[in-house]
Amino acid sequence: MLLLPFGLVLAALRRRFRRQSELAQGRAVALHEAVDELVSHLDLWRTFGATTRVAHALESTGKVAVSLAARVEGARAALSGANEVLGALALLACVALAERAGATFGDGSLVAFAAVCFMAYRPLRDLGDARAWLERGAVAHDALERVMTEEPAARPAAGPARDWTKRRGVLELRELGARARGPRSSVSVMPGRSLALLGANGSGKTTLLRTLLGLEPATGALEYDGVELTHAGVGPEARPFAWVPQDAPLVTGTLLENVALACGEVSRARVALAELGADRLLARAGERVGPGGTPLSGGERRLVALARALATDLPVLLLDEPTEGLDEKSRARVLAAIAGLRGARTVIWVTHDADVAALADRVLSLDPAPALAAE
Repeated sequence: MLLLPFGLVLAALRRRFRRQSELAQGRAVALHEAVDELVSHLDLWRTFGATTRVAHALESTGKVAVSLAARVEGARAALSGANEVLGALALLACVALAERAGATFGDGSLVAFAAVCFMAYRPLRDLGDARAWLERGAVAHDALERVMTEEPAARPAAGPARDWTKRRGVLELRELGARARGPRSSVSVMPGRSLALLGANGSGKTTLLRTLLGLEPATGALEYDGVELTHAGVGPEARPFAWVPQDAPLVTGTLLENVALACGEVSRARVALAELGADRLLARAGERVGPGGTPLSGGERRLVALARALATDLPVLLLDEPTEGLDEKSRARVLAAIAGLRGARTVIWVTHDADVAALADRVLSLDPAPALAAE
């Protein structure tokens, strides 16, 4: 009876330790995913000039993960100390029961008894510590099992900084292509018009987008509003392009923070969502998304990425396979959002779907060789 209250406290400590371990494991997974998003899409953050803001979001997630890990270690230390106190109480209880039964301790028998108990205690303490690590391992194993059973789903020299947000000019490509690979393309796109880059997989569509962004060394000539950009640097101060990649990455934070990631202003992020008619996303603006947060559908992720690009106020949007992998409903929403940009932004999108390409003002087919379709 003497040990029962202490045993109950110990059981409560163990439950708390397991809960903290589960939280810490979840945060560790979220941190790993956040790092993966940062590294995997570093080129995207560079084109937005948003690497510092992304790093801050990552730092915030890391601090929470460290805090939870510290709590787990605190609970583990408390559990280990509780095991030691419980062992001492057990020894006292044994002595008290022996005396009540009439046993006498003499000739060093009590000392010998205590020595034997303390010799046995060390393995018992190690067993208690091992149980704590076993709890952490069980949580990690459960998390790994969930993951395993899920369905798989050279820098140019910087030029002068420019404010592109107020400029609406003609985009000129003259035999432009990546220096080491891909086709050479020539086309003029008037302000507010759209161009579809049509071609099969491997025809060089994404490579051409990366060349426009300065992520691939270029050959030929690229101009916007009369400004030579062929060898300009990367980012919104060097080029007038806002990029929406196919996988539409998110970072840990609220939905609105993800939209504002490129522009740094929440007010502009709200306006961008409103311009796209994304009222449902606006209503969820404060929800936590990204690694460790509420999952978004493929269509919702594309709309977030499109709003992120729109919020920059950069005049040319580059969209990489904007409808790839979406169901019919999500596809229609994304295409409607793109159609709503007609006249306001120059839009260039990559697709291998002739029906999607037909929605553009002009179509540049890259397969088998670059050729403009008649307007």
